Amino acid sequence: MRRFGLKESNRPSGNESCHEDVVPGYPQLIVMIDEGRIARFSLYERGPLQTDRGFGIGARENDIRKAYGPTLKVEPHAYDDQPAHYLTFWTKPGRKGVRYETDTKGRVNAVHVGGAAIQYIEGCD
Repeated sequence: MRRFGLKESNRPSGNESCHEDVVPGYPQLIVMIDEGRIARFSLYERGPLQTDRGFGIGARENDIRKAYGPTLKVEPHAYDDQPAHYLTFWTKPGRKGVRYETDTKGRVNAVHVGGAAIQYIEGCD
């Protein structure tokens, strides 16, 4: 965690062992710390940061589907109406991956990278 300028936070969310915080120097990048380890990084705002395939906030769902092909898992969004989705790609199933959340207009409004925590819908909870 020191590599990213992070310190143990005294601001846990509903889960005492898990919290989220801003990465110093990158105000649009949120890190989730669970059990003292980095569990995921998340983007919720436009900025210069993108995934290794060049996608960030505002990217089009169709472009992501084309880039990842049939290995991309597409699921309905838990809170937004269709056609909003979760688009999940695992490089190591359940251990390392990326998840894009899209809105009803087919645009990415959140990106999560990391381990199994990319599947958490409400932060640490």
